[in-house]
Amino acid sequence: MSKTSRLLFLFVVVSIIDAPIHAEYIPLLGYEVFQEKEGLLVYPPGGESSMYRVGEMDASEMESRNGIIFTGEGESNVRIHQGEEFHSLGGVYPGPRCIEHVPSSETSSADEGIVIRFKYPVRIFGLYVGRYSFSGPGVEGVAAITLRAYSQSGQLVGTTLTERAYLGEGEYRFAHSTLGFEVTDGPGITTVVLDYGEEHVRETIGEIYYKYLVPHPFKIILPQIAHGTASGASIESDLTLFWDASASVDVMSSWGSPLASQILNEGSEFTLSGEHRGDPQEYFKSSTIPGLDDLTVGYVVAESDYPIDGQVVYRTTDAEGKVYEADIRGCVPETYLQIPFEINQAENLNAALAIVNPSGTVAEIEIHVNDSEDSYTEFWDPPTFTLQPGEQRALFMHELWDQMPSEDGNYILQLRSAVPFAAAAFYTRNWIVVGNLPVWSYKEGQAR
Repeated sequence: MSKTSRLLFLFVVVSIIDAPIHAEYIPLLGYEVFQEKEGLLVYPPGGESSMYRVGEMDASEMESRNGIIFTGEGESNVRIHQGEEFHSLGGVYPGPRCIEHVPSSETSSADEGIVIRFKYPVRIFGLYVGRYSFSGPGVEGVAAITLRAYSQSGQLVGTTLTERAYLGEGEYRFAHSTLGFEVTDGPGITTVVLDYGEEHVRETIGEIYYKYLVPHPFKIILPQIAHGTASGASIESDLTLFWDASASVDVMSSWGSPLASQILNEGSEFTLSGEHRGDPQEYFKSSTIPGLDDLTVGYVVAESDYPIDGQVVYRTTDAEGKVYEADIRGCVPETYLQIPFEINQAENLNAALAIVNPSGTVAEIEIHVNDSEDSYTEFWDPPTFTLQPGEQRALFMHELWDQMPSEDGNYILQLRSAVPFAAAAFYTRNWIVVGNLPVWSYKEGQAR
């Protein structure tokens, strides 16, 4: 290869590495544009009451659970702000409310904007600039409004700019109070910056519109349900779900096929519509999951555009009528989980595991087990546990691997896989589930 060829090759490689993200970024202006977009989500979810219920508080503290974080550039911050009350012949009304940028300097917001971060990438984004009022958007003393959109890797994808028009006689007005963008290909957007530039006026937002790159990005797994009788004991499961707006729920068999089990007075796959209640945070339903035959075993998958949570109360009644319960919390599939467990033969104390592969790919899960002094598995060539796509297994710890420890003691089970999986773990006494074991996620850094 000649020197010229080598230089050309090097230039091509560097150009590829430094190449910007390819994405078709389309600026969107005008309230009507966003009304025509189907499937758009609105922040705050469920209407103004969710965001405006409490005034003068940190915006992220209020709604971070919905996957949206607000911060300010520099040392500034963002709050939910409520203006002065409005008095009229009809009575007294709350003042205009908004998401407001609080700059590091109380007198100027110059060169500091609102930073909006999404937990999951979006492909459509819009916002109503300023406060809602009878006279239009409450933005005064500002010449131009800019949105900057960034991908998850931090690269600038595009910029939307709107400038006010001169109406004559010293009056200016923005032609559009709502501005945003749409990304039609390439990666989605996870960070948006609203900036008034060098103006001293604080940035304000009345409402946000968005659509995720992947529909229903919030997903939880309830790894174990059962209903029926086994070995003289009866088992039943109570399911409770919490959601903000709507959710789809599937009750699945152990092999990943839908169960035609009646749940929450609906079918196994259904949508929980937002009902007319005072606060969307109150939306929840609870139901016992009935079985179809002597023993029905499976798991539950719940998905939503907003964060969703739930739990199963797993109840066992033994032959003498004694009742045992364990709570199974909804969990997010992970690639690494750690479970502490104990074996005590004198007290008939053991441990069990319910594990689910919710993906469409085979999961090869590595097994690592240790006690305080030694490891029972090879680090370089550990045993593996295979789950087919959609498969769920409920088993005792000693069934996980034929050389699992059987002596009394405290142990740590570590499970790793390239394919995300979900799991719940339990104490068992006399082979009956009597309580929960913590399941630690390395990513989350906490037990559930």
